[in-house]
Amino acid sequence: MLSKKNSYSSFGFALAFSSFPIYIYTPIYYIEIYKLDIFLIGIVLLFLRILDAILDPLIGYYSSKLSVEKIKKYIFNVCILFYAVSIYFLFNPLHTNPTISFIIFLFLTTFFFSILNINFYSLSVFFKGEMSSSVSATREFNSFLGMIFGAVIPGILLNFYNSEKAYFIFSFFILCILFLFFFIFSRAFLKNITTSKTENKIKRIHISSLLNKEYLWFFIVHFVSVLSAALPAVMIIFFVNYYLKLEAYTPLFILSYFLSAALSLGLWKRLSLKYTKTYSWLISMVLSVITFSGVYFLDQGDLFPYLLICIFSGFASGGDISIPPSLLTSKIIFDKVKTYSAVFFGIYNFLNKSALAIGSGFAFIYLGYNGINLAENAYNLEANKILILYSLIPLILKIISIILLQVSPIYKKI
Repeated sequence: MLSKKNSYSSFGFALAFSSFPIYIYTPIYYIEIYKLDIFLIGIVLLFLRILDAILDPLIGYYSSKLSVEKIKKYIFNVCILFYAVSIYFLFNPLHTNPTISFIIFLFLTTFFFSILNINFYSLSVFFKGEMSSSVSATREFNSFLGMIFGAVIPGILLNFYNSEKAYFIFSFFILCILFLFFFIFSRAFLKNITTSKTENKIKRIHISSLLNKEYLWFFIVHFVSVLSAALPAVMIIFFVNYYLKLEAYTPLFILSYFLSAALSLGLWKRLSLKYTKTYSWLISMVLSVITFSGVYFLDQGDLFPYLLICIFSGFASGGDISIPPSLLTSKIIFDKVKTYSAVFFGIYNFLNKSALAIGSGFAFIYLGYNGINLAENAYNLEANKILILYSLIPLILKIISIILLQVSPIYKKI
């Protein structure tokens, strides 16, 4: 029988495994197989992800008004079914009009994922003290594993099957993983959590802390940091395929990055407990800048130098990804606003998705405008323009986030 911590954290694997490929593989899948225009893909991604991001605070707000019992009954049990159906049709679109299928099922998939993810993260406040840090580390470790498998498995399947069959098989994998881990999460964790009326009254008094400047500074720093990571996440396939010319090694690079990040979580957890979470976050961002700067000096065919960069930048990003949600959870618990944890994580998700929307929309629009047409196998984009999008702009944004964190009122306080 899994512990409460492990049964909760395990669902993070399923959510990451099911959602990460949507951001990485889906656009290229529709461009190559269904010949959708890359510029159109950029516009659609920008619009849908901004819309999705705007909905997140609303999802968080209305979720906070539900009792734990209703969250268990309606949010998870119902939304998991709609999420699964949406994923299936996203990877297996209606051939009569793939453009409409892409738009509708991408929106539905991200919408139901948001509901599940916001409420999943908000439940972490039911763990207190040092246990909350341990739960956050375990949850992020499981999420990293989910991203690793979600990123690597499609690449492996594509080596054995054509794209349509590979993604059909992968969609079946997703549904199996999703329902298996939801069963574990539901049976061993969800049915055992409760809240009290007294606790709710206390937290309503402190809802004004939503406007606390410490939260605002945290969200600003986090947004800039995520924006710096969004462009490399979107551009990695283009960078590897058309700049390094190492397309066959893409799964290896992605695997090395996320595996390194997952293995680093224990160290970042210990640093957070020994010093403060904000100081540990700062260290991780500084290391990200130092390691990722090496990308700017790479040339075509630099397999091992780029592999080392993936490993070390993955190690640094372990803290940059895992510490912010843990930091937010700690502050929610300290301020006694657990009832509104879904609101805070709704805002947190809104910022994550806004950054991804801006990064992915801008990247695809830029690529389409400057000469890449994957549907026609036309690649006329200058290599240095890929490098600027993949490396230079993200480094500048990460440096800005480091400066903002250092001058913020939360620095070394949490």
